Amino acid sequence: MVDFGRLRQLIRLEERLSWAIEREEAKATKRTSTIGGIGGGGGRGNRSRVEEGAIELAILRDEHHQIETELEEQRRELKPQLRALSEVGKTFMTMRYIKGLDCKKIAIAMNYSETHVFHVVKESEQKINSRQAQKEGRKRQ
Repeated sequence: MVDFGRLRQLIRLEERLSWAIEREEAKATKRTSTIGGIGGGGGRGNRSRVEEGAIELAILRDEHHQIETELEEQRRELKPQLRALSEVGKTFMTMRYIKGLDCKKIAIAMNYSETHVFHVVKESEQKINSRQAQKEGRKRQ
């Protein structure tokens, strides 16, 4: 069953982790140039920071991979559900949950008001949730 709250949370986490990985990679690149003495550094202190940065980067990449995996599972489950929606609903839900855009960005891209986009997305979520609840009810019978 698609959990839209969890899906939104995963989208936010994935974006934050992507930025954190980029930041750590930039730091790692900066640090490695000082190991050889190019940046005036050298010595044990820099190696320790490089090692710590590599460990932090590995942890972030692992977390990112876990989030991406769960996000893909949720998206795979959502895709067939989109068929039951109107064209606008399908478009907005694809942009929101498959592409990971927020309602403001969708509104700008599609030239709609943010309120309208939010309303269509919310309505589409409710429609999908009710269809899923009906399916679950049939399975239990």
